[in-house]
Amino acid sequence: MSYSAELSYFSRVLEKIRVRTRTFRLNAPLEQQVEHDLRPLLESGNLPSLQKLSPDWIRPNTIYKLTDPFFCQYAVLLLPDAEEELLVVGPYLLQEISRNRLLEQAEAIGIPAGLFSSLETRFASIPVLRDTSAFFALLTSLGELLWGGDSAFSIVDMEQDVFTAFDPRAACSGEDPEDALRHVRDMEARYEFENKLLDTVANGLPHRAEFMMRNFSMLAMEQRVPDPLRNTKNYVIVCNTLMRKAAERGGVHPIHLDRISSGFARKVESLGTPEEGMELIVKMTQTYCRLVRHHATMQYSPLVQKVIAVIDTDLTCELNLHALALLHNINSSYLSTLFRKETGKTLTEYITTARLDAAAKLLKTTSLQIQTVAQHCGISDVNYFSKLFRRHFGIAPKQFREQNYAFLPKRT
Repeated sequence: MSYSAELSYFSRVLEKIRVRTRTFRLNAPLEQQVEHDLRPLLESGNLPSLQKLSPDWIRPNTIYKLTDPFFCQYAVLLLPDAEEELLVVGPYLLQEISRNRLLEQAEAIGIPAGLFSSLETRFASIPVLRDTSAFFALLTSLGELLWGGDSAFSIVDMEQDVFTAFDPRAACSGEDPEDALRHVRDMEARYEFENKLLDTVANGLPHRAEFMMRNFSMLAMEQRVPDPLRNTKNYVIVCNTLMRKAAERGGVHPIHLDRISSGFARKVESLGTPEEGMELIVKMTQTYCRLVRHHATMQYSPLVQKVIAVIDTDLTCELNLHALALLHNINSSYLSTLFRKETGKTLTEYITTARLDAAAKLLKTTSLQIQTVAQHCGISDVNYFSKLFRRHFGIAPKQFREQNYAFLPKRT
């Protein structure tokens, strides 16, 4: 093998953190290749046999991430030019497993009580990798060496037990053909709905999105785990990611997407019921739609997009025609003409509007002093700020806050 030195180095590094590497030959009886003390455990109760680790699902140029019934993690890959020789990396754990949890899992799987002591002894030797970033960086580097670059292979998370793989034909095993066909059609309908919703977000259509979500049932969520709340949280996380990408496709700059996406991500774990999760998805959909409507810049040239991104990033920095032209190494007159042609506003008008809109939001949602609000929006002179604000909104900042700040004590 031309990569034997690299493979040896890979194994030696993992040995330092007690993660084992072993090779199996797929054309040999696999149970004969396993240590004697492990074999009774694999053959007991409902724990799958190593015989099921077959070439039927192992593909070349692929690293498989697997989990066994005892929460142990593995990485499996078919070595190139090795006549179906399989490299198995692991086991390792992502967190400590208590003895009681191990007892409960052994009972669920059907491991005889007499074998538990042996299982517990083996479990004590399994390393715990709470941070797997370095491990997967090393694994990815091995893949690049074996197959010639990061685009030459893929990593697949099987989400199944370590010695079996998902067979799509087994998903409807035992079902009536009509039930199986109904199952397929239901799945197609769910994906069609999600794609339409993402298109709605990408086009910034909050009213259409609200209409769609009113007709969405929690039963349409894919039930990946038994716990309804955990299942809902997982779905909300997926929706947040998909809608963020849809809004990006709609022309929203990452500086806005990251702030909104991070805010929703922080709210997920505080959800108390599946119903709260649905409410968050509805709010998420409307927020991303509004983000596209107000911050999409796809219709502008790349230069104008960059200028707008700088303005939106920090309103307190020096924002004027000369500074922005110098920053982008272009002629001030050219930038002024181009910006007005594409946005319909002069650069100064656009910056002023952005600052005053930001000020209005702060006045609505915080109790900051008006002078502090002005400073956060890049206007140091509070009198000049008040003059601009009144001209833009037709009302002074103080009166604007009294009319719009929900937590301001009401006058009697």
